[in-house]
Amino acid sequence: GGKRPRGNARHVPEASDAELWVGGLHGEHAYPRALKRLVHAAIPGSSGIDQPIVRLVVRKGWREKETGRWIGYGFVRFRDAEEASAALTHIDGANFAAEGVSLVANFASAPKPLKLSSGVEHKKDVEHTHREIPSNEPLSRVKSDSAFESSADGSACGSAYGSARGSACGDSDSDANDDGPGMTPGRDPGHLAVARAWPKRTLEARARAAGLHSVDAYLGAVADGSNHPRRAELTARAVRFVRGASVPRPLLANLRRALDAVRWPPVSHRPKVDSERYLVLRREVLGANDPRSDVVDPYAELKNAAGAVLRWADPRFRYDHLAVTRNFVGSPHVDGEDKSHQYAVALGDYGRGGELCVESEDGTTRWVVDTRDSVARVDGRCAHWVRGWRDFGTNRPRYSVIYYVTRPQYATTVSFAVDEGWSPGDGCESGGGSASPHPAGGDGSIIDVAALSLCAFRSVETAVGNAVRVAGTLFPWPRAMETAWEAFASVLPSEGRWWLIRLA
Repeated sequence: GGKRPRGNARHVPEASDAELWVGGLHGEHAYPRALKRLVHAAIPGSSGIDQPIVRLVVRKGWREKETGRWIGYGFVRFRDAEEASAALTHIDGANFAAEGVSLVANFASAPKPLKLSSGVEHKKDVEHTHREIPSNEPLSRVKSDSAFESSADGSACGSAYGSARGSACGDSDSDANDDGPGMTPGRDPGHLAVARAWPKRTLEARARAAGLHSVDAYLGAVADGSNHPRRAELTARAVRFVRGASVPRPLLANLRRALDAVRWPPVSHRPKVDSERYLVLRREVLGANDPRSDVVDPYAELKNAAGAVLRWADPRFRYDHLAVTRNFVGSPHVDGEDKSHQYAVALGDYGRGGELCVESEDGTTRWVVDTRDSVARVDGRCAHWVRGWRDFGTNRPRYSVIYYVTRPQYATTVSFAVDEGWSPGDGCESGGGSASPHPAGGDGSIIDVAALSLCAFRSVETAVGNAVRVAGTLFPWPRAMETAWEAFASVLPSEGRWWLIRLA
């Protein structure tokens, strides 16, 4: 009979091999933000390791024998055990002489006691380091952006505390509770849940238009089960059905492979919504596209695949962020940080339903947008949500990729909730798209051909790779043949083969 937990709260990760214990913290460094900064500095950009989330910091772990000061420790969680193991080699022993900090680290299941300056380990002093964290202990609400991404304005130090959609700290977006995963195909959240997603100024305008004295009066009138005499009038909606522009199959297949292979962060980047996974990515990672730099973007494959889709749809659109989800459902919300319209695409093996729904600002119209294997242009500054679908909760996921803008210099006014007249290639002509940093010649056909060619090449690569694996199980191959295949595979555009990936 208790209240259902909201959003990702029902997906609290349990302790895992992806977690590291980090000790050697003292004074101003024994705080979550400081620990995150130190870990960031310890891991080189060339490693391709995503910045972890800080699960817990204990400021007073033990006292240093000679100085009497308290030494603290913390727990950080990475995307998976493999990444945690790679990060351990960089964090353990990292020395920051200017700050007087030397880190020690180990897997959380076997923390490493800190050797004091006398060289003697005191079990009494370090026994606190073996404290077990309950599996249901809330995670730190520090956002888990990539350690090597730049802030939205392109500055260095890709801090995790930069601009982010729905970040845990200072979320300016408006999210409303709803019926969540129990939603069936064709069903929308209640009128009250949708109304609460809108900012107060919009509800005030609706209340005035309806002749009601306050926002509370309007919300009470539209609430489910309300006996208000005007409820039917206030909740009447014209419904329009729209289908997005179908994405070419090679581009879809490329994006689906990237989504299936993505290493998701340990916690949702937007905990207030109902989504099994929610990942926020900046489009550009400082140094990742500079041939003189060794920085590796942890999400390069996913960004390249998603970018190829939008270059086909609207090569001039200056998006700076991606929101990538798995099994996002319900959750009426307004993207308050958006500065322009957005593009949305959904793909996966999910059953009937899963449409994107958008409501007009005056509340008189709702659009039901079919984005399955299609791109649609909508404005996230209008309340929107996702309908339920058949077979929700099975191993047939619904992925979505949203391209959006947060930079003020690329702002546009709200001129539509759903652009029904949009079609690929006319980005600037009917909605205020802006110039691409790498525009295509003429009508954009050069970029389209490059993206499609790369996708076709990867399809051939997959087919050849499967054939080789099958043949290898049927016939024992000599070592010389295996070496030849490995040499051939090393030049294929996968897993960071940057020289061909850049064609996309």
